[in-house]
Amino acid sequence: MNAYDRLMLPENLNYAWLKAKNLYRSADGYVDAGELAAFELDLEQRLLEIRRQFERGSFRLKQLRPLPRPKKLTEEIPVDRQYYHVAVEDQVAWIALVNALGPDLDMMMEPWSYGNRLYRPAWYEKDEASISTLEIGPYRHASGNLYRKFQHSWPLFRRHITLTARMMVYRRQLRRDEMDEPDQLADATARRANLIYFSQDFWPKKGAQDAKSDVYHASIDLKQFYPALKIEAVLAGLAVAGALADQRIKNIIGAMLNFQIDMTDMPHTAMENVEPPFLKGSIKGIPTGLFVAGFLANVAMLPVDKIVALKIDENRNVAHFRFVDDHTIIADDFDALCDWIIWYEQLLLDQGIGAEVNPEKYDPPNLSE
Repeated sequence: MNAYDRLMLPENLNYAWLKAKNLYRSADGYVDAGELAAFELDLEQRLLEIRRQFERGSFRLKQLRPLPRPKKLTEEIPVDRQYYHVAVEDQVAWIALVNALGPDLDMMMEPWSYGNRLYRPAWYEKDEASISTLEIGPYRHASGNLYRKFQHSWPLFRRHITLTARMMVYRRQLRRDEMDEPDQLADATARRANLIYFSQDFWPKKGAQDAKSDVYHASIDLKQFYPALKIEAVLAGLAVAGALADQRIKNIIGAMLNFQIDMTDMPHTAMENVEPPFLKGSIKGIPTGLFVAGFLANVAMLPVDKIVALKIDENRNVAHFRFVDDHTIIADDFDALCDWIIWYEQLLLDQGIGAEVNPEKYDPPNLSE
């Protein structure tokens, strides 16, 4: 069954609604309960209308409404984050599209990219020697989960960084007796996902004159990530992954990426301290507030991540990890670490995806110098 046929399945739209409903339940911001109830009361007809639009080879999004969210205080002045209210039917339509396209694209993403990965059931099984192996099921929708749970991705991201740093020092894989149980489970997960840093002989051994136990670490952040990512970058990522080969899917995606803003009756005071500022008319990036924004961001980063993966395998002296817009890099040489960050900054510029490294969010801070 191709992606278009999966998109048009009636159960796909029902699963999309189930996921949207769960996401609304866990939302930590404004939710229009009246709009949500009205959609559910007329659920069959609303889902049928979404399907009819897909059948016509298009989809007409409702205009986004600016909905600034508190971010920080700068010199006692409150600064808000750019955020939008997205219509319920648009959220459901986008999730239905991701249900159809997502599994194939998610499989192409790098194992060292952790944030906003699509949900798959996973569990550990022990053999007779009490050695745990990870079992991963197919992409499923009945659970109502769009993404893997945060507690199943962020802690794994941090633990894989720690284990990789240890292997970099030892220049070998870790033995089971060198890891506690959570480390062993994280190790099993890395091997199941084919995370390259855990593969045999990835870290080349050094001679006695080069042997040292120093490891250097840095974290970088991409500035205003979702608003900065260009819609063209999303389309380029989809094209690289082959998701636009079907003209019907291409037409639908083209229409659904045409985000417009309704600024009617928005008070000036609500818009004056927003970073980045709202633009009149259409928007250039991925709208925050769209449930599938994280998935679209991963798609936009797909060509960049592929180039990084090739360079990792070629150099074998640096490990690169990404959680949405947060990047962690570790290396066994300080110059190699700096060179990698400089190269990555230039790679983002060369790819023209819109995202760039935030010079104010280096860790350690003095690395930006």
